[in-house]
Amino acid sequence: MIPFIKAHALGNDFILVENREAVPLNYPGFAQRICDRYFGIGGDGVILWNPAGDIFKVRIFNQDGSEAECSGNGLRCMAAYLMQSGRWPKDEIRFETVSGLYTLRRVGQEYEADMGEPKLAPEDIPFVPANPVDRVVNYT
Repeated sequence: MIPFIKAHALGNDFILVENREAVPLNYPGFAQRICDRYFGIGGDGVILWNPAGDIFKVRIFNQDGSEAECSGNGLRCMAAYLMQSGRWPKDEIRFETVSGLYTLRRVGQEYEADMGEPKLAPEDIPFVPANPVDRVVNYT
């Protein structure tokens, strides 16, 4: 049995699992099975976490098993769980993800994070279409 917490933020739901020895090593397959909404717990992703001193190391896997660099809503869920459960006593918490270190703060009943400047230039956003395209208009 693997203990977990189910949390949601702004329409995204996550399964939070403390990364103990009981968690299978095939994280992508584990994420696909546990996130399945019909045969698993159901979720947009799974977050595996470990406390490492004053930083929590997290790995985030999407529903399809791919590893995400980061998830603002996922980190907000983690911060809320750790602070509200008393596992983290301060109003500021740091998470180390694949893409770097993020600090979240509790402000009243909400949690905020500086996720950095958004990438909006097309060349900065990875996209591999099924067929090469020069322009995307009315694409479904």
